[in-house]
Amino acid sequence: MVGRIISWIGSIASVVGLIATLWAKEQSFTGWLGVLVAVTTVSFVGMLFFEIRDYRRAFPPALGSAEEIRSYMFKWISKGGRVAIFTRDMSWATDQIRDLLLNKARRAELTVCLPARIPLAEELQREGAEILTYEDLGYVPQSRFTIINKGRMDARVAVGRQLERGHVIEEFAVGDHPVFSIANDMVEILSRMNQRGHGQ
Repeated sequence: MVGRIISWIGSIASVVGLIATLWAKEQSFTGWLGVLVAVTTVSFVGMLFFEIRDYRRAFPPALGSAEEIRSYMFKWISKGGRVAIFTRDMSWATDQIRDLLLNKARRAELTVCLPARIPLAEELQREGAEILTYEDLGYVPQSRFTIINKGRMDARVAVGRQLERGHVIEEFAVGDHPVFSIANDMVEILSRMNQRGHGQ
């Protein structure tokens, strides 16, 4: 990223040199020189914004504590729309997050995927959440993720994983990366498995 930003600065410096030369030649700052300056500035700021965004996506910051993870999850789930959570035991769902999940359940905006039923899942189901379990598989997937705005064009998934530098959560939008499709498919497969099991 630093190399690309330096190359952009070089390009901008060339444009600035051109503007300075034209300005000296014109002896006044004309309207079209102002437009050139504005376009150059906006272009540079825009390129810098997108480069920083892409860098943060490729190297998301590590969350150093359980409190940071809970804070992230609260903000992520709060963004609105239907939420699907693929989790191990919901140990992070305390206090504010629990209340938020209950509100989501009451609006029929919550799906939770778990290895087996737990008391919180039972409570959420009574309030209207869809609880999907997979005891019969005899396998607990390593994946942990949360989809927001599920079923909409602006759906996104946050995927957590443990690295040497700490717990990292990466975000992907629909069409950004195959990770989103895989996560969405996992939820849909479990939903159909549970429906079939209840129908027998």
